[in-house]
Amino acid sequence: MQYICKTKTALPHKAMERIFYGTEAVLFSTADEERMAALCRHRDWGRITLSLFFKLVLYFYFFDSIMNNQKLAIFEFDGTVIDGNSMFQFYRYLSGGLIPYLWGLVATSGIGLCRTLHICSKKTYYEHLAKHFLRGMSEDDIEAASRQFVFILNKSIRGKVIAGMQQRRLEGYRIVLVSGGIADVIRPWAAQFGINDVFGRELEYDSDRHFTGKFESHDCDYADMEASLGEKLNTKQSEEVLAVSCNRKNMHLEKIATRYCLL
Repeated sequence: MQYICKTKTALPHKAMERIFYGTEAVLFSTADEERMAALCRHRDWGRITLSLFFKLVLYFYFFDSIMNNQKLAIFEFDGTVIDGNSMFQFYRYLSGGLIPYLWGLVATSGIGLCRTLHICSKKTYYEHLAKHFLRGMSEDDIEAASRQFVFILNKSIRGKVIAGMQQRRLEGYRIVLVSGGIADVIRPWAAQFGINDVFGRELEYDSDRHFTGKFESHDCDYADMEASLGEKLNTKQSEEVLAVSCNRKNMHLEKIATRYCLL
């Protein structure tokens, strides 16, 4: 940044001003002062603009470098971060008790049998369950229920896994949660730990934001989820992809994981 310091000179014949620009002192008449000040302002703005340009170039260069060399820690949510299955726990919570929840399972047992006999797909089975337990609910209803459900999930978390998750974060890993459950249900829980990346089943809503009984994507299990995870997280450019689970057989991430951690 440049500064101009003006001092009046005691010359009897003409009023002069001494203007200090940088380290050089030059005498200018009063008539030249305005032109000199404008010139200095022009130089300042030019240098500021040039400085901002180089800063932006450096910022985007290092940002791209960081994103392409990131370390990912992918945690299995169901059965690792928490005990049990978050989706069925959520359905039981919505049912309001064990008896209504069991009745709901009985009501959907026919499609469950078809899935066991491989007559229908796993996606069809889980959509049928969702249609039964989430019928008539809007996106706002599900979001509100999910926020309240956080207290239920907190009772199921494994302290050792949460400690390991925080340790990985301190080591520079980007934390990612994957689940066979409903992603919208897990996101409020993840937010309390500052986790933004949650992958699971995405619910489909109509124009009035009511649940349609369908899932948006085909990511119904970890095997189907692997391809989308690799694309969305850019795992090919990642320095390391660590998969964390209590059971490696449950996480089919062989194509993107560079290392496994069994808890």
